[in-house]
Amino acid sequence: MSFSMEILLGFLAVIAAITVPLIIYFLQKSKKQLSYEIISNTQLVGVENEIQDRITILYDEKQVVNVHLISIRFVNDGNQPISIDDSAMPINIKLGSATNILTCEVFDPCRQIRRTKLGRF
Repeated sequence: MSFSMEILLGFLAVIAAITVPLIIYFLQKSKKQLSYEIISNTQLVGVENEIQDRITILYDEKQVVNVHLISIRFVNDGNQPISIDDSAMPINIKLGSATNILTCEVFDPCRQIRRTKLGRF
């Protein structure tokens, strides 16, 4: 009985000796991963259907119907810094075809993001 227990323990030790370094390798592997999180999506201005024909709301002298404030946070989920040179294209945010961006701003950027420009796509 002790012979088979020694074989079993030896087999488990070999398996552990192989799997533990592999797990450590994959955990320490360099990766750059950009993700986003929608922090808030708040409707600032909206008109009910019953009175929509009777009320006009203007923003910079242009009529608006539903105005939302959307806050998006971009985060590096990887374990390596992401530089501007890592991507050939800038980050694009695609919204619905009937959506107009009234204004956009960058809050609390890192040094490299400060060099990017905001604009319409």
